[in-house]
Amino acid sequence: MVAEKLNDARLLAVASERMAHFNPSSLISEEEMNRRLGITEDELADF
Repeated sequence: MVAEKLNDARLLAVASERMAHFNPSSLISEEEMNRRLGITEDELADF
């Protein structure tokens, strides 16, 4: 139980730090991410 609370606190700290530096203009679409990773619609169809 204590370990879970410690892990939760660490995750909250990481999330808070990331949100402090969040820049909405740096977001990309799912389609763009798939293009960058070389993932096609056909590959996703069976997933």
